[in-house]
Amino acid sequence: MTPARGLLISCSCVLLTLNSGGQTTAPDWFNQAAAKQARRDFEGAIADYTKAIELDPRLVPAYVNRGAARRGRGDAGGALADYEQAIKLAPNYAPAYVNRANLRLGQGESGEALADLDRALALDSKDAKVFNLRAEVRVSKGDMDGAIADYSRALELDPSLTQAFFNRMTVREMQGDWDGIIAEHDRAIAKNPGIAASYTQRAKAKMSKGDWDGAIADYTKALEAAKGNAVSSPGRLLDRAEAKASKGDAVGALADYNDALTRAPSSYIAYTGRGQAKLLHGDREGALADFARAVALNAKHSEAHQGTGLTHGIAGKWADAVAAFRRAVEVDARRRVRPHLLLWYAQSRQGDRSGADEGLAQFITNRLAKPAGANPRFTGYGALRASTEASRPGGALDWDARVLDFLSGKTSEADFLAAGAVHSKRHGPAPCEAAFYAGVKRLLAGDKSGSMQHFRKAAATNFKATPERSLAEAELQRLDKNLTP
Repeated sequence: MTPARGLLISCSCVLLTLNSGGQTTAPDWFNQAAAKQARRDFEGAIADYTKAIELDPRLVPAYVNRGAARRGRGDAGGALADYEQAIKLAPNYAPAYVNRANLRLGQGESGEALADLDRALALDSKDAKVFNLRAEVRVSKGDMDGAIADYSRALELDPSLTQAFFNRMTVREMQGDWDGIIAEHDRAIAKNPGIAASYTQRAKAKMSKGDWDGAIADYTKALEAAKGNAVSSPGRLLDRAEAKASKGDAVGALADYNDALTRAPSSYIAYTGRGQAKLLHGDREGALADFARAVALNAKHSEAHQGTGLTHGIAGKWADAVAAFRRAVEVDARRRVRPHLLLWYAQSRQGDRSGADEGLAQFITNRLAKPAGANPRFTGYGALRASTEASRPGGALDWDARVLDFLSGKTSEADFLAAGAVHSKRHGPAPCEAAFYAGVKRLLAGDKSGSMQHFRKAAATNFKATPERSLAEAELQRLDKNLTP
């Protein structure tokens, strides 16, 4: 979803000038300032708006535009003063409320921003962009249904407002409303069946539902629609290969990965994917070779290091697994949670439980810390966790927090397993992950019987390419053989 915090709204009107004596009038200064503002010459614009205001202190659009220019140069206080003066002079001037709302939103004052947007829409109920902006505020406050309604109204007013369309999709994703997303793409495909991206996006929604056959069919249609586009074909093949692997069709996945590598022989992503498919097929040596090739092409590809760690973890080679997972953590620019979870698992299984717990605790502390200079609307793990139930209930980030809480002893096993069931709508593998980590903690506590029950549940998941499922199967094999290396 595209945040509005960088948006500058100014009145785009051109004021008519009635200048017969050669003297520069307030409208002249206003129009000159607007031209400078359009070129992002904020200093020049502010100076000219000020001259317009000196000549006509009741020229409300000049206050609004000068406020936007002041905000553009980082003067939030000056911008607020201008917006409030505009509202004082013209309480029914909607753009002043919209600009003040945008400023407040950037300062983390979502409640005040919402009130301003409500007022603006009461004055002008035909502005699609303001509905789109209010929807974003509703998302930040956890009112997903209200956000959907506002995005829908924005699209009714302006069907070409693609930002509202994709934002609405994002909210549906937050809600786990995969059927709603699929319906959106059904309508788009019915209007234009030749757009490959529509099939791709519908396939992703079907993947989230665990509808592998439907996803594979849509990826195939996307490939057909993009036929002749050599650039997009490898990526779409990788998508279809992932769907096949998730279904458990390792042979079909390998065929697509091989095809993709024929077209893009330097694709480290394709080598990583093929390694995962080989691992699913039981070819550990082949998997390690492909992960190594991916790392040779891109040493900072975290997923390849994670695949190496997963392969060693399945084999019970804990020292090698720890080294690979640690490297996955070190190079992961996206700060994903999974590499840290897998590192905790391998390090604990290696026998260093205290080191594993300490590392996980440090990771949680780092994610709780608010990044310096971060916008209050979207900060780090701490702010997200504090507002998750309001802004993204049950989303992937919130599930990560639940796993971290369980492993750090803040959540009971019963509550954690129940949370996995609840979050399955939005994050399909959640029940598998919950069962796996519950099984690991039981195993570490010496409860082999209890751990096996949880590992069996993890292994029975429909998401067959999930790392935790593969590890659960490996743990079951070791327990069945009474081997715990």
